[in-house]
Amino acid sequence: ISDIGVGGSIRGLFSDYEKYHDYLSMHSKVHPPGPIAILWIMSFVVGRTALGLSLATMAFGSLSVIPFYLWVRDLFGFRAAIQSTLLYIFVPTIVLFTATSADIAFMPFVLTTLFLFWRSITRGSLRYALAAGVTYALCSFISFSLVGIGSFFGFVGIWKLTDHASRAQVVVTAIGMIITVLLTHCLIWLWSGFNIFRVFELCRQQFVTDQINLDMYDPRYPSWVFRILNPLCWFYFAGIPISVLALKQIFSRESDHRAFFIVIGITLVAFDILYLARGEGERSAMYIIPFVVIPAGCYLTDTTQRSGSMQPLTVTLLFLALQCWFTESVLYTYW
Repeated sequence: ISDIGVGGSIRGLFSDYEKYHDYLSMHSKVHPPGPIAILWIMSFVVGRTALGLSLATMAFGSLSVIPFYLWVRDLFGFRAAIQSTLLYIFVPTIVLFTATSADIAFMPFVLTTLFLFWRSITRGSLRYALAAGVTYALCSFISFSLVGIGSFFGFVGIWKLTDHASRAQVVVTAIGMIITVLLTHCLIWLWSGFNIFRVFELCRQQFVTDQINLDMYDPRYPSWVFRILNPLCWFYFAGIPISVLALKQIFSRESDHRAFFIVIGITLVAFDILYLARGEGERSAMYIIPFVVIPAGCYLTDTTQRSGSMQPLTVTLLFLALQCWFTESVLYTYW
């Protein structure tokens, strides 16, 4: 919040980001200017108070359920979309950190990009590919970690290339997204002089500095240990029942969508490799949540259909609610 106003305008923020970088708050220093710009735009409506911006962040972040629902509906139909969306709403990391972390404000961009990408690669639509490229480029102005969702695009592309009937759709999607990613970056550069490569280097250097300081004042395990600890953290904060169901679905050999879930599993492994932070995965890796919820939602939908009862969904949601209460009460996640 204290960074709102730096540069005098949003254009000034982008133009002089390198000049002001050393004077920004701790979290802003390891991000491009996108998060500041998002909060700045919100402040036009709700002011610059912590409470007002917290409520605005919650409201904006909640919009992510729309592209999430649409994406799952395209994947598995209406019933799975409803149940998966309910799971997403009850995910502990979403419930516990929406009011206290700006990362939820990134999710509408992430899920819109994933939805548009899927529409493009399954329909061969250049229009959706161009739109996906724009939103993916916007993700790169928000957090460099979000660029990692491109690994999912690559794995899906490789999978689809194995089917001759879908090769043209892969080509259309790749060309369309590349064009608009580059065009969006060029337009931002012409508008403000913002150089994404120099900013990336600044943020990388700040991240390295932060890690050195962390080891001096609060020593942590080496990075390779967190290749194990980070996924455990993700799976806990995605919700214990959600993670269990997701793993069952990913490793199931009987699924009608086995290839898709194999891609999901490989993507989660890639996320673990690409996520460099030692800790804080409960909130700063919020973008992995859809890749855990969707397999769980599909498995739960199949279960409720076979049993003819909504009891499995009800029990799962109650467990998630209790997990949220337990986590907040015992672990005290409030910042």
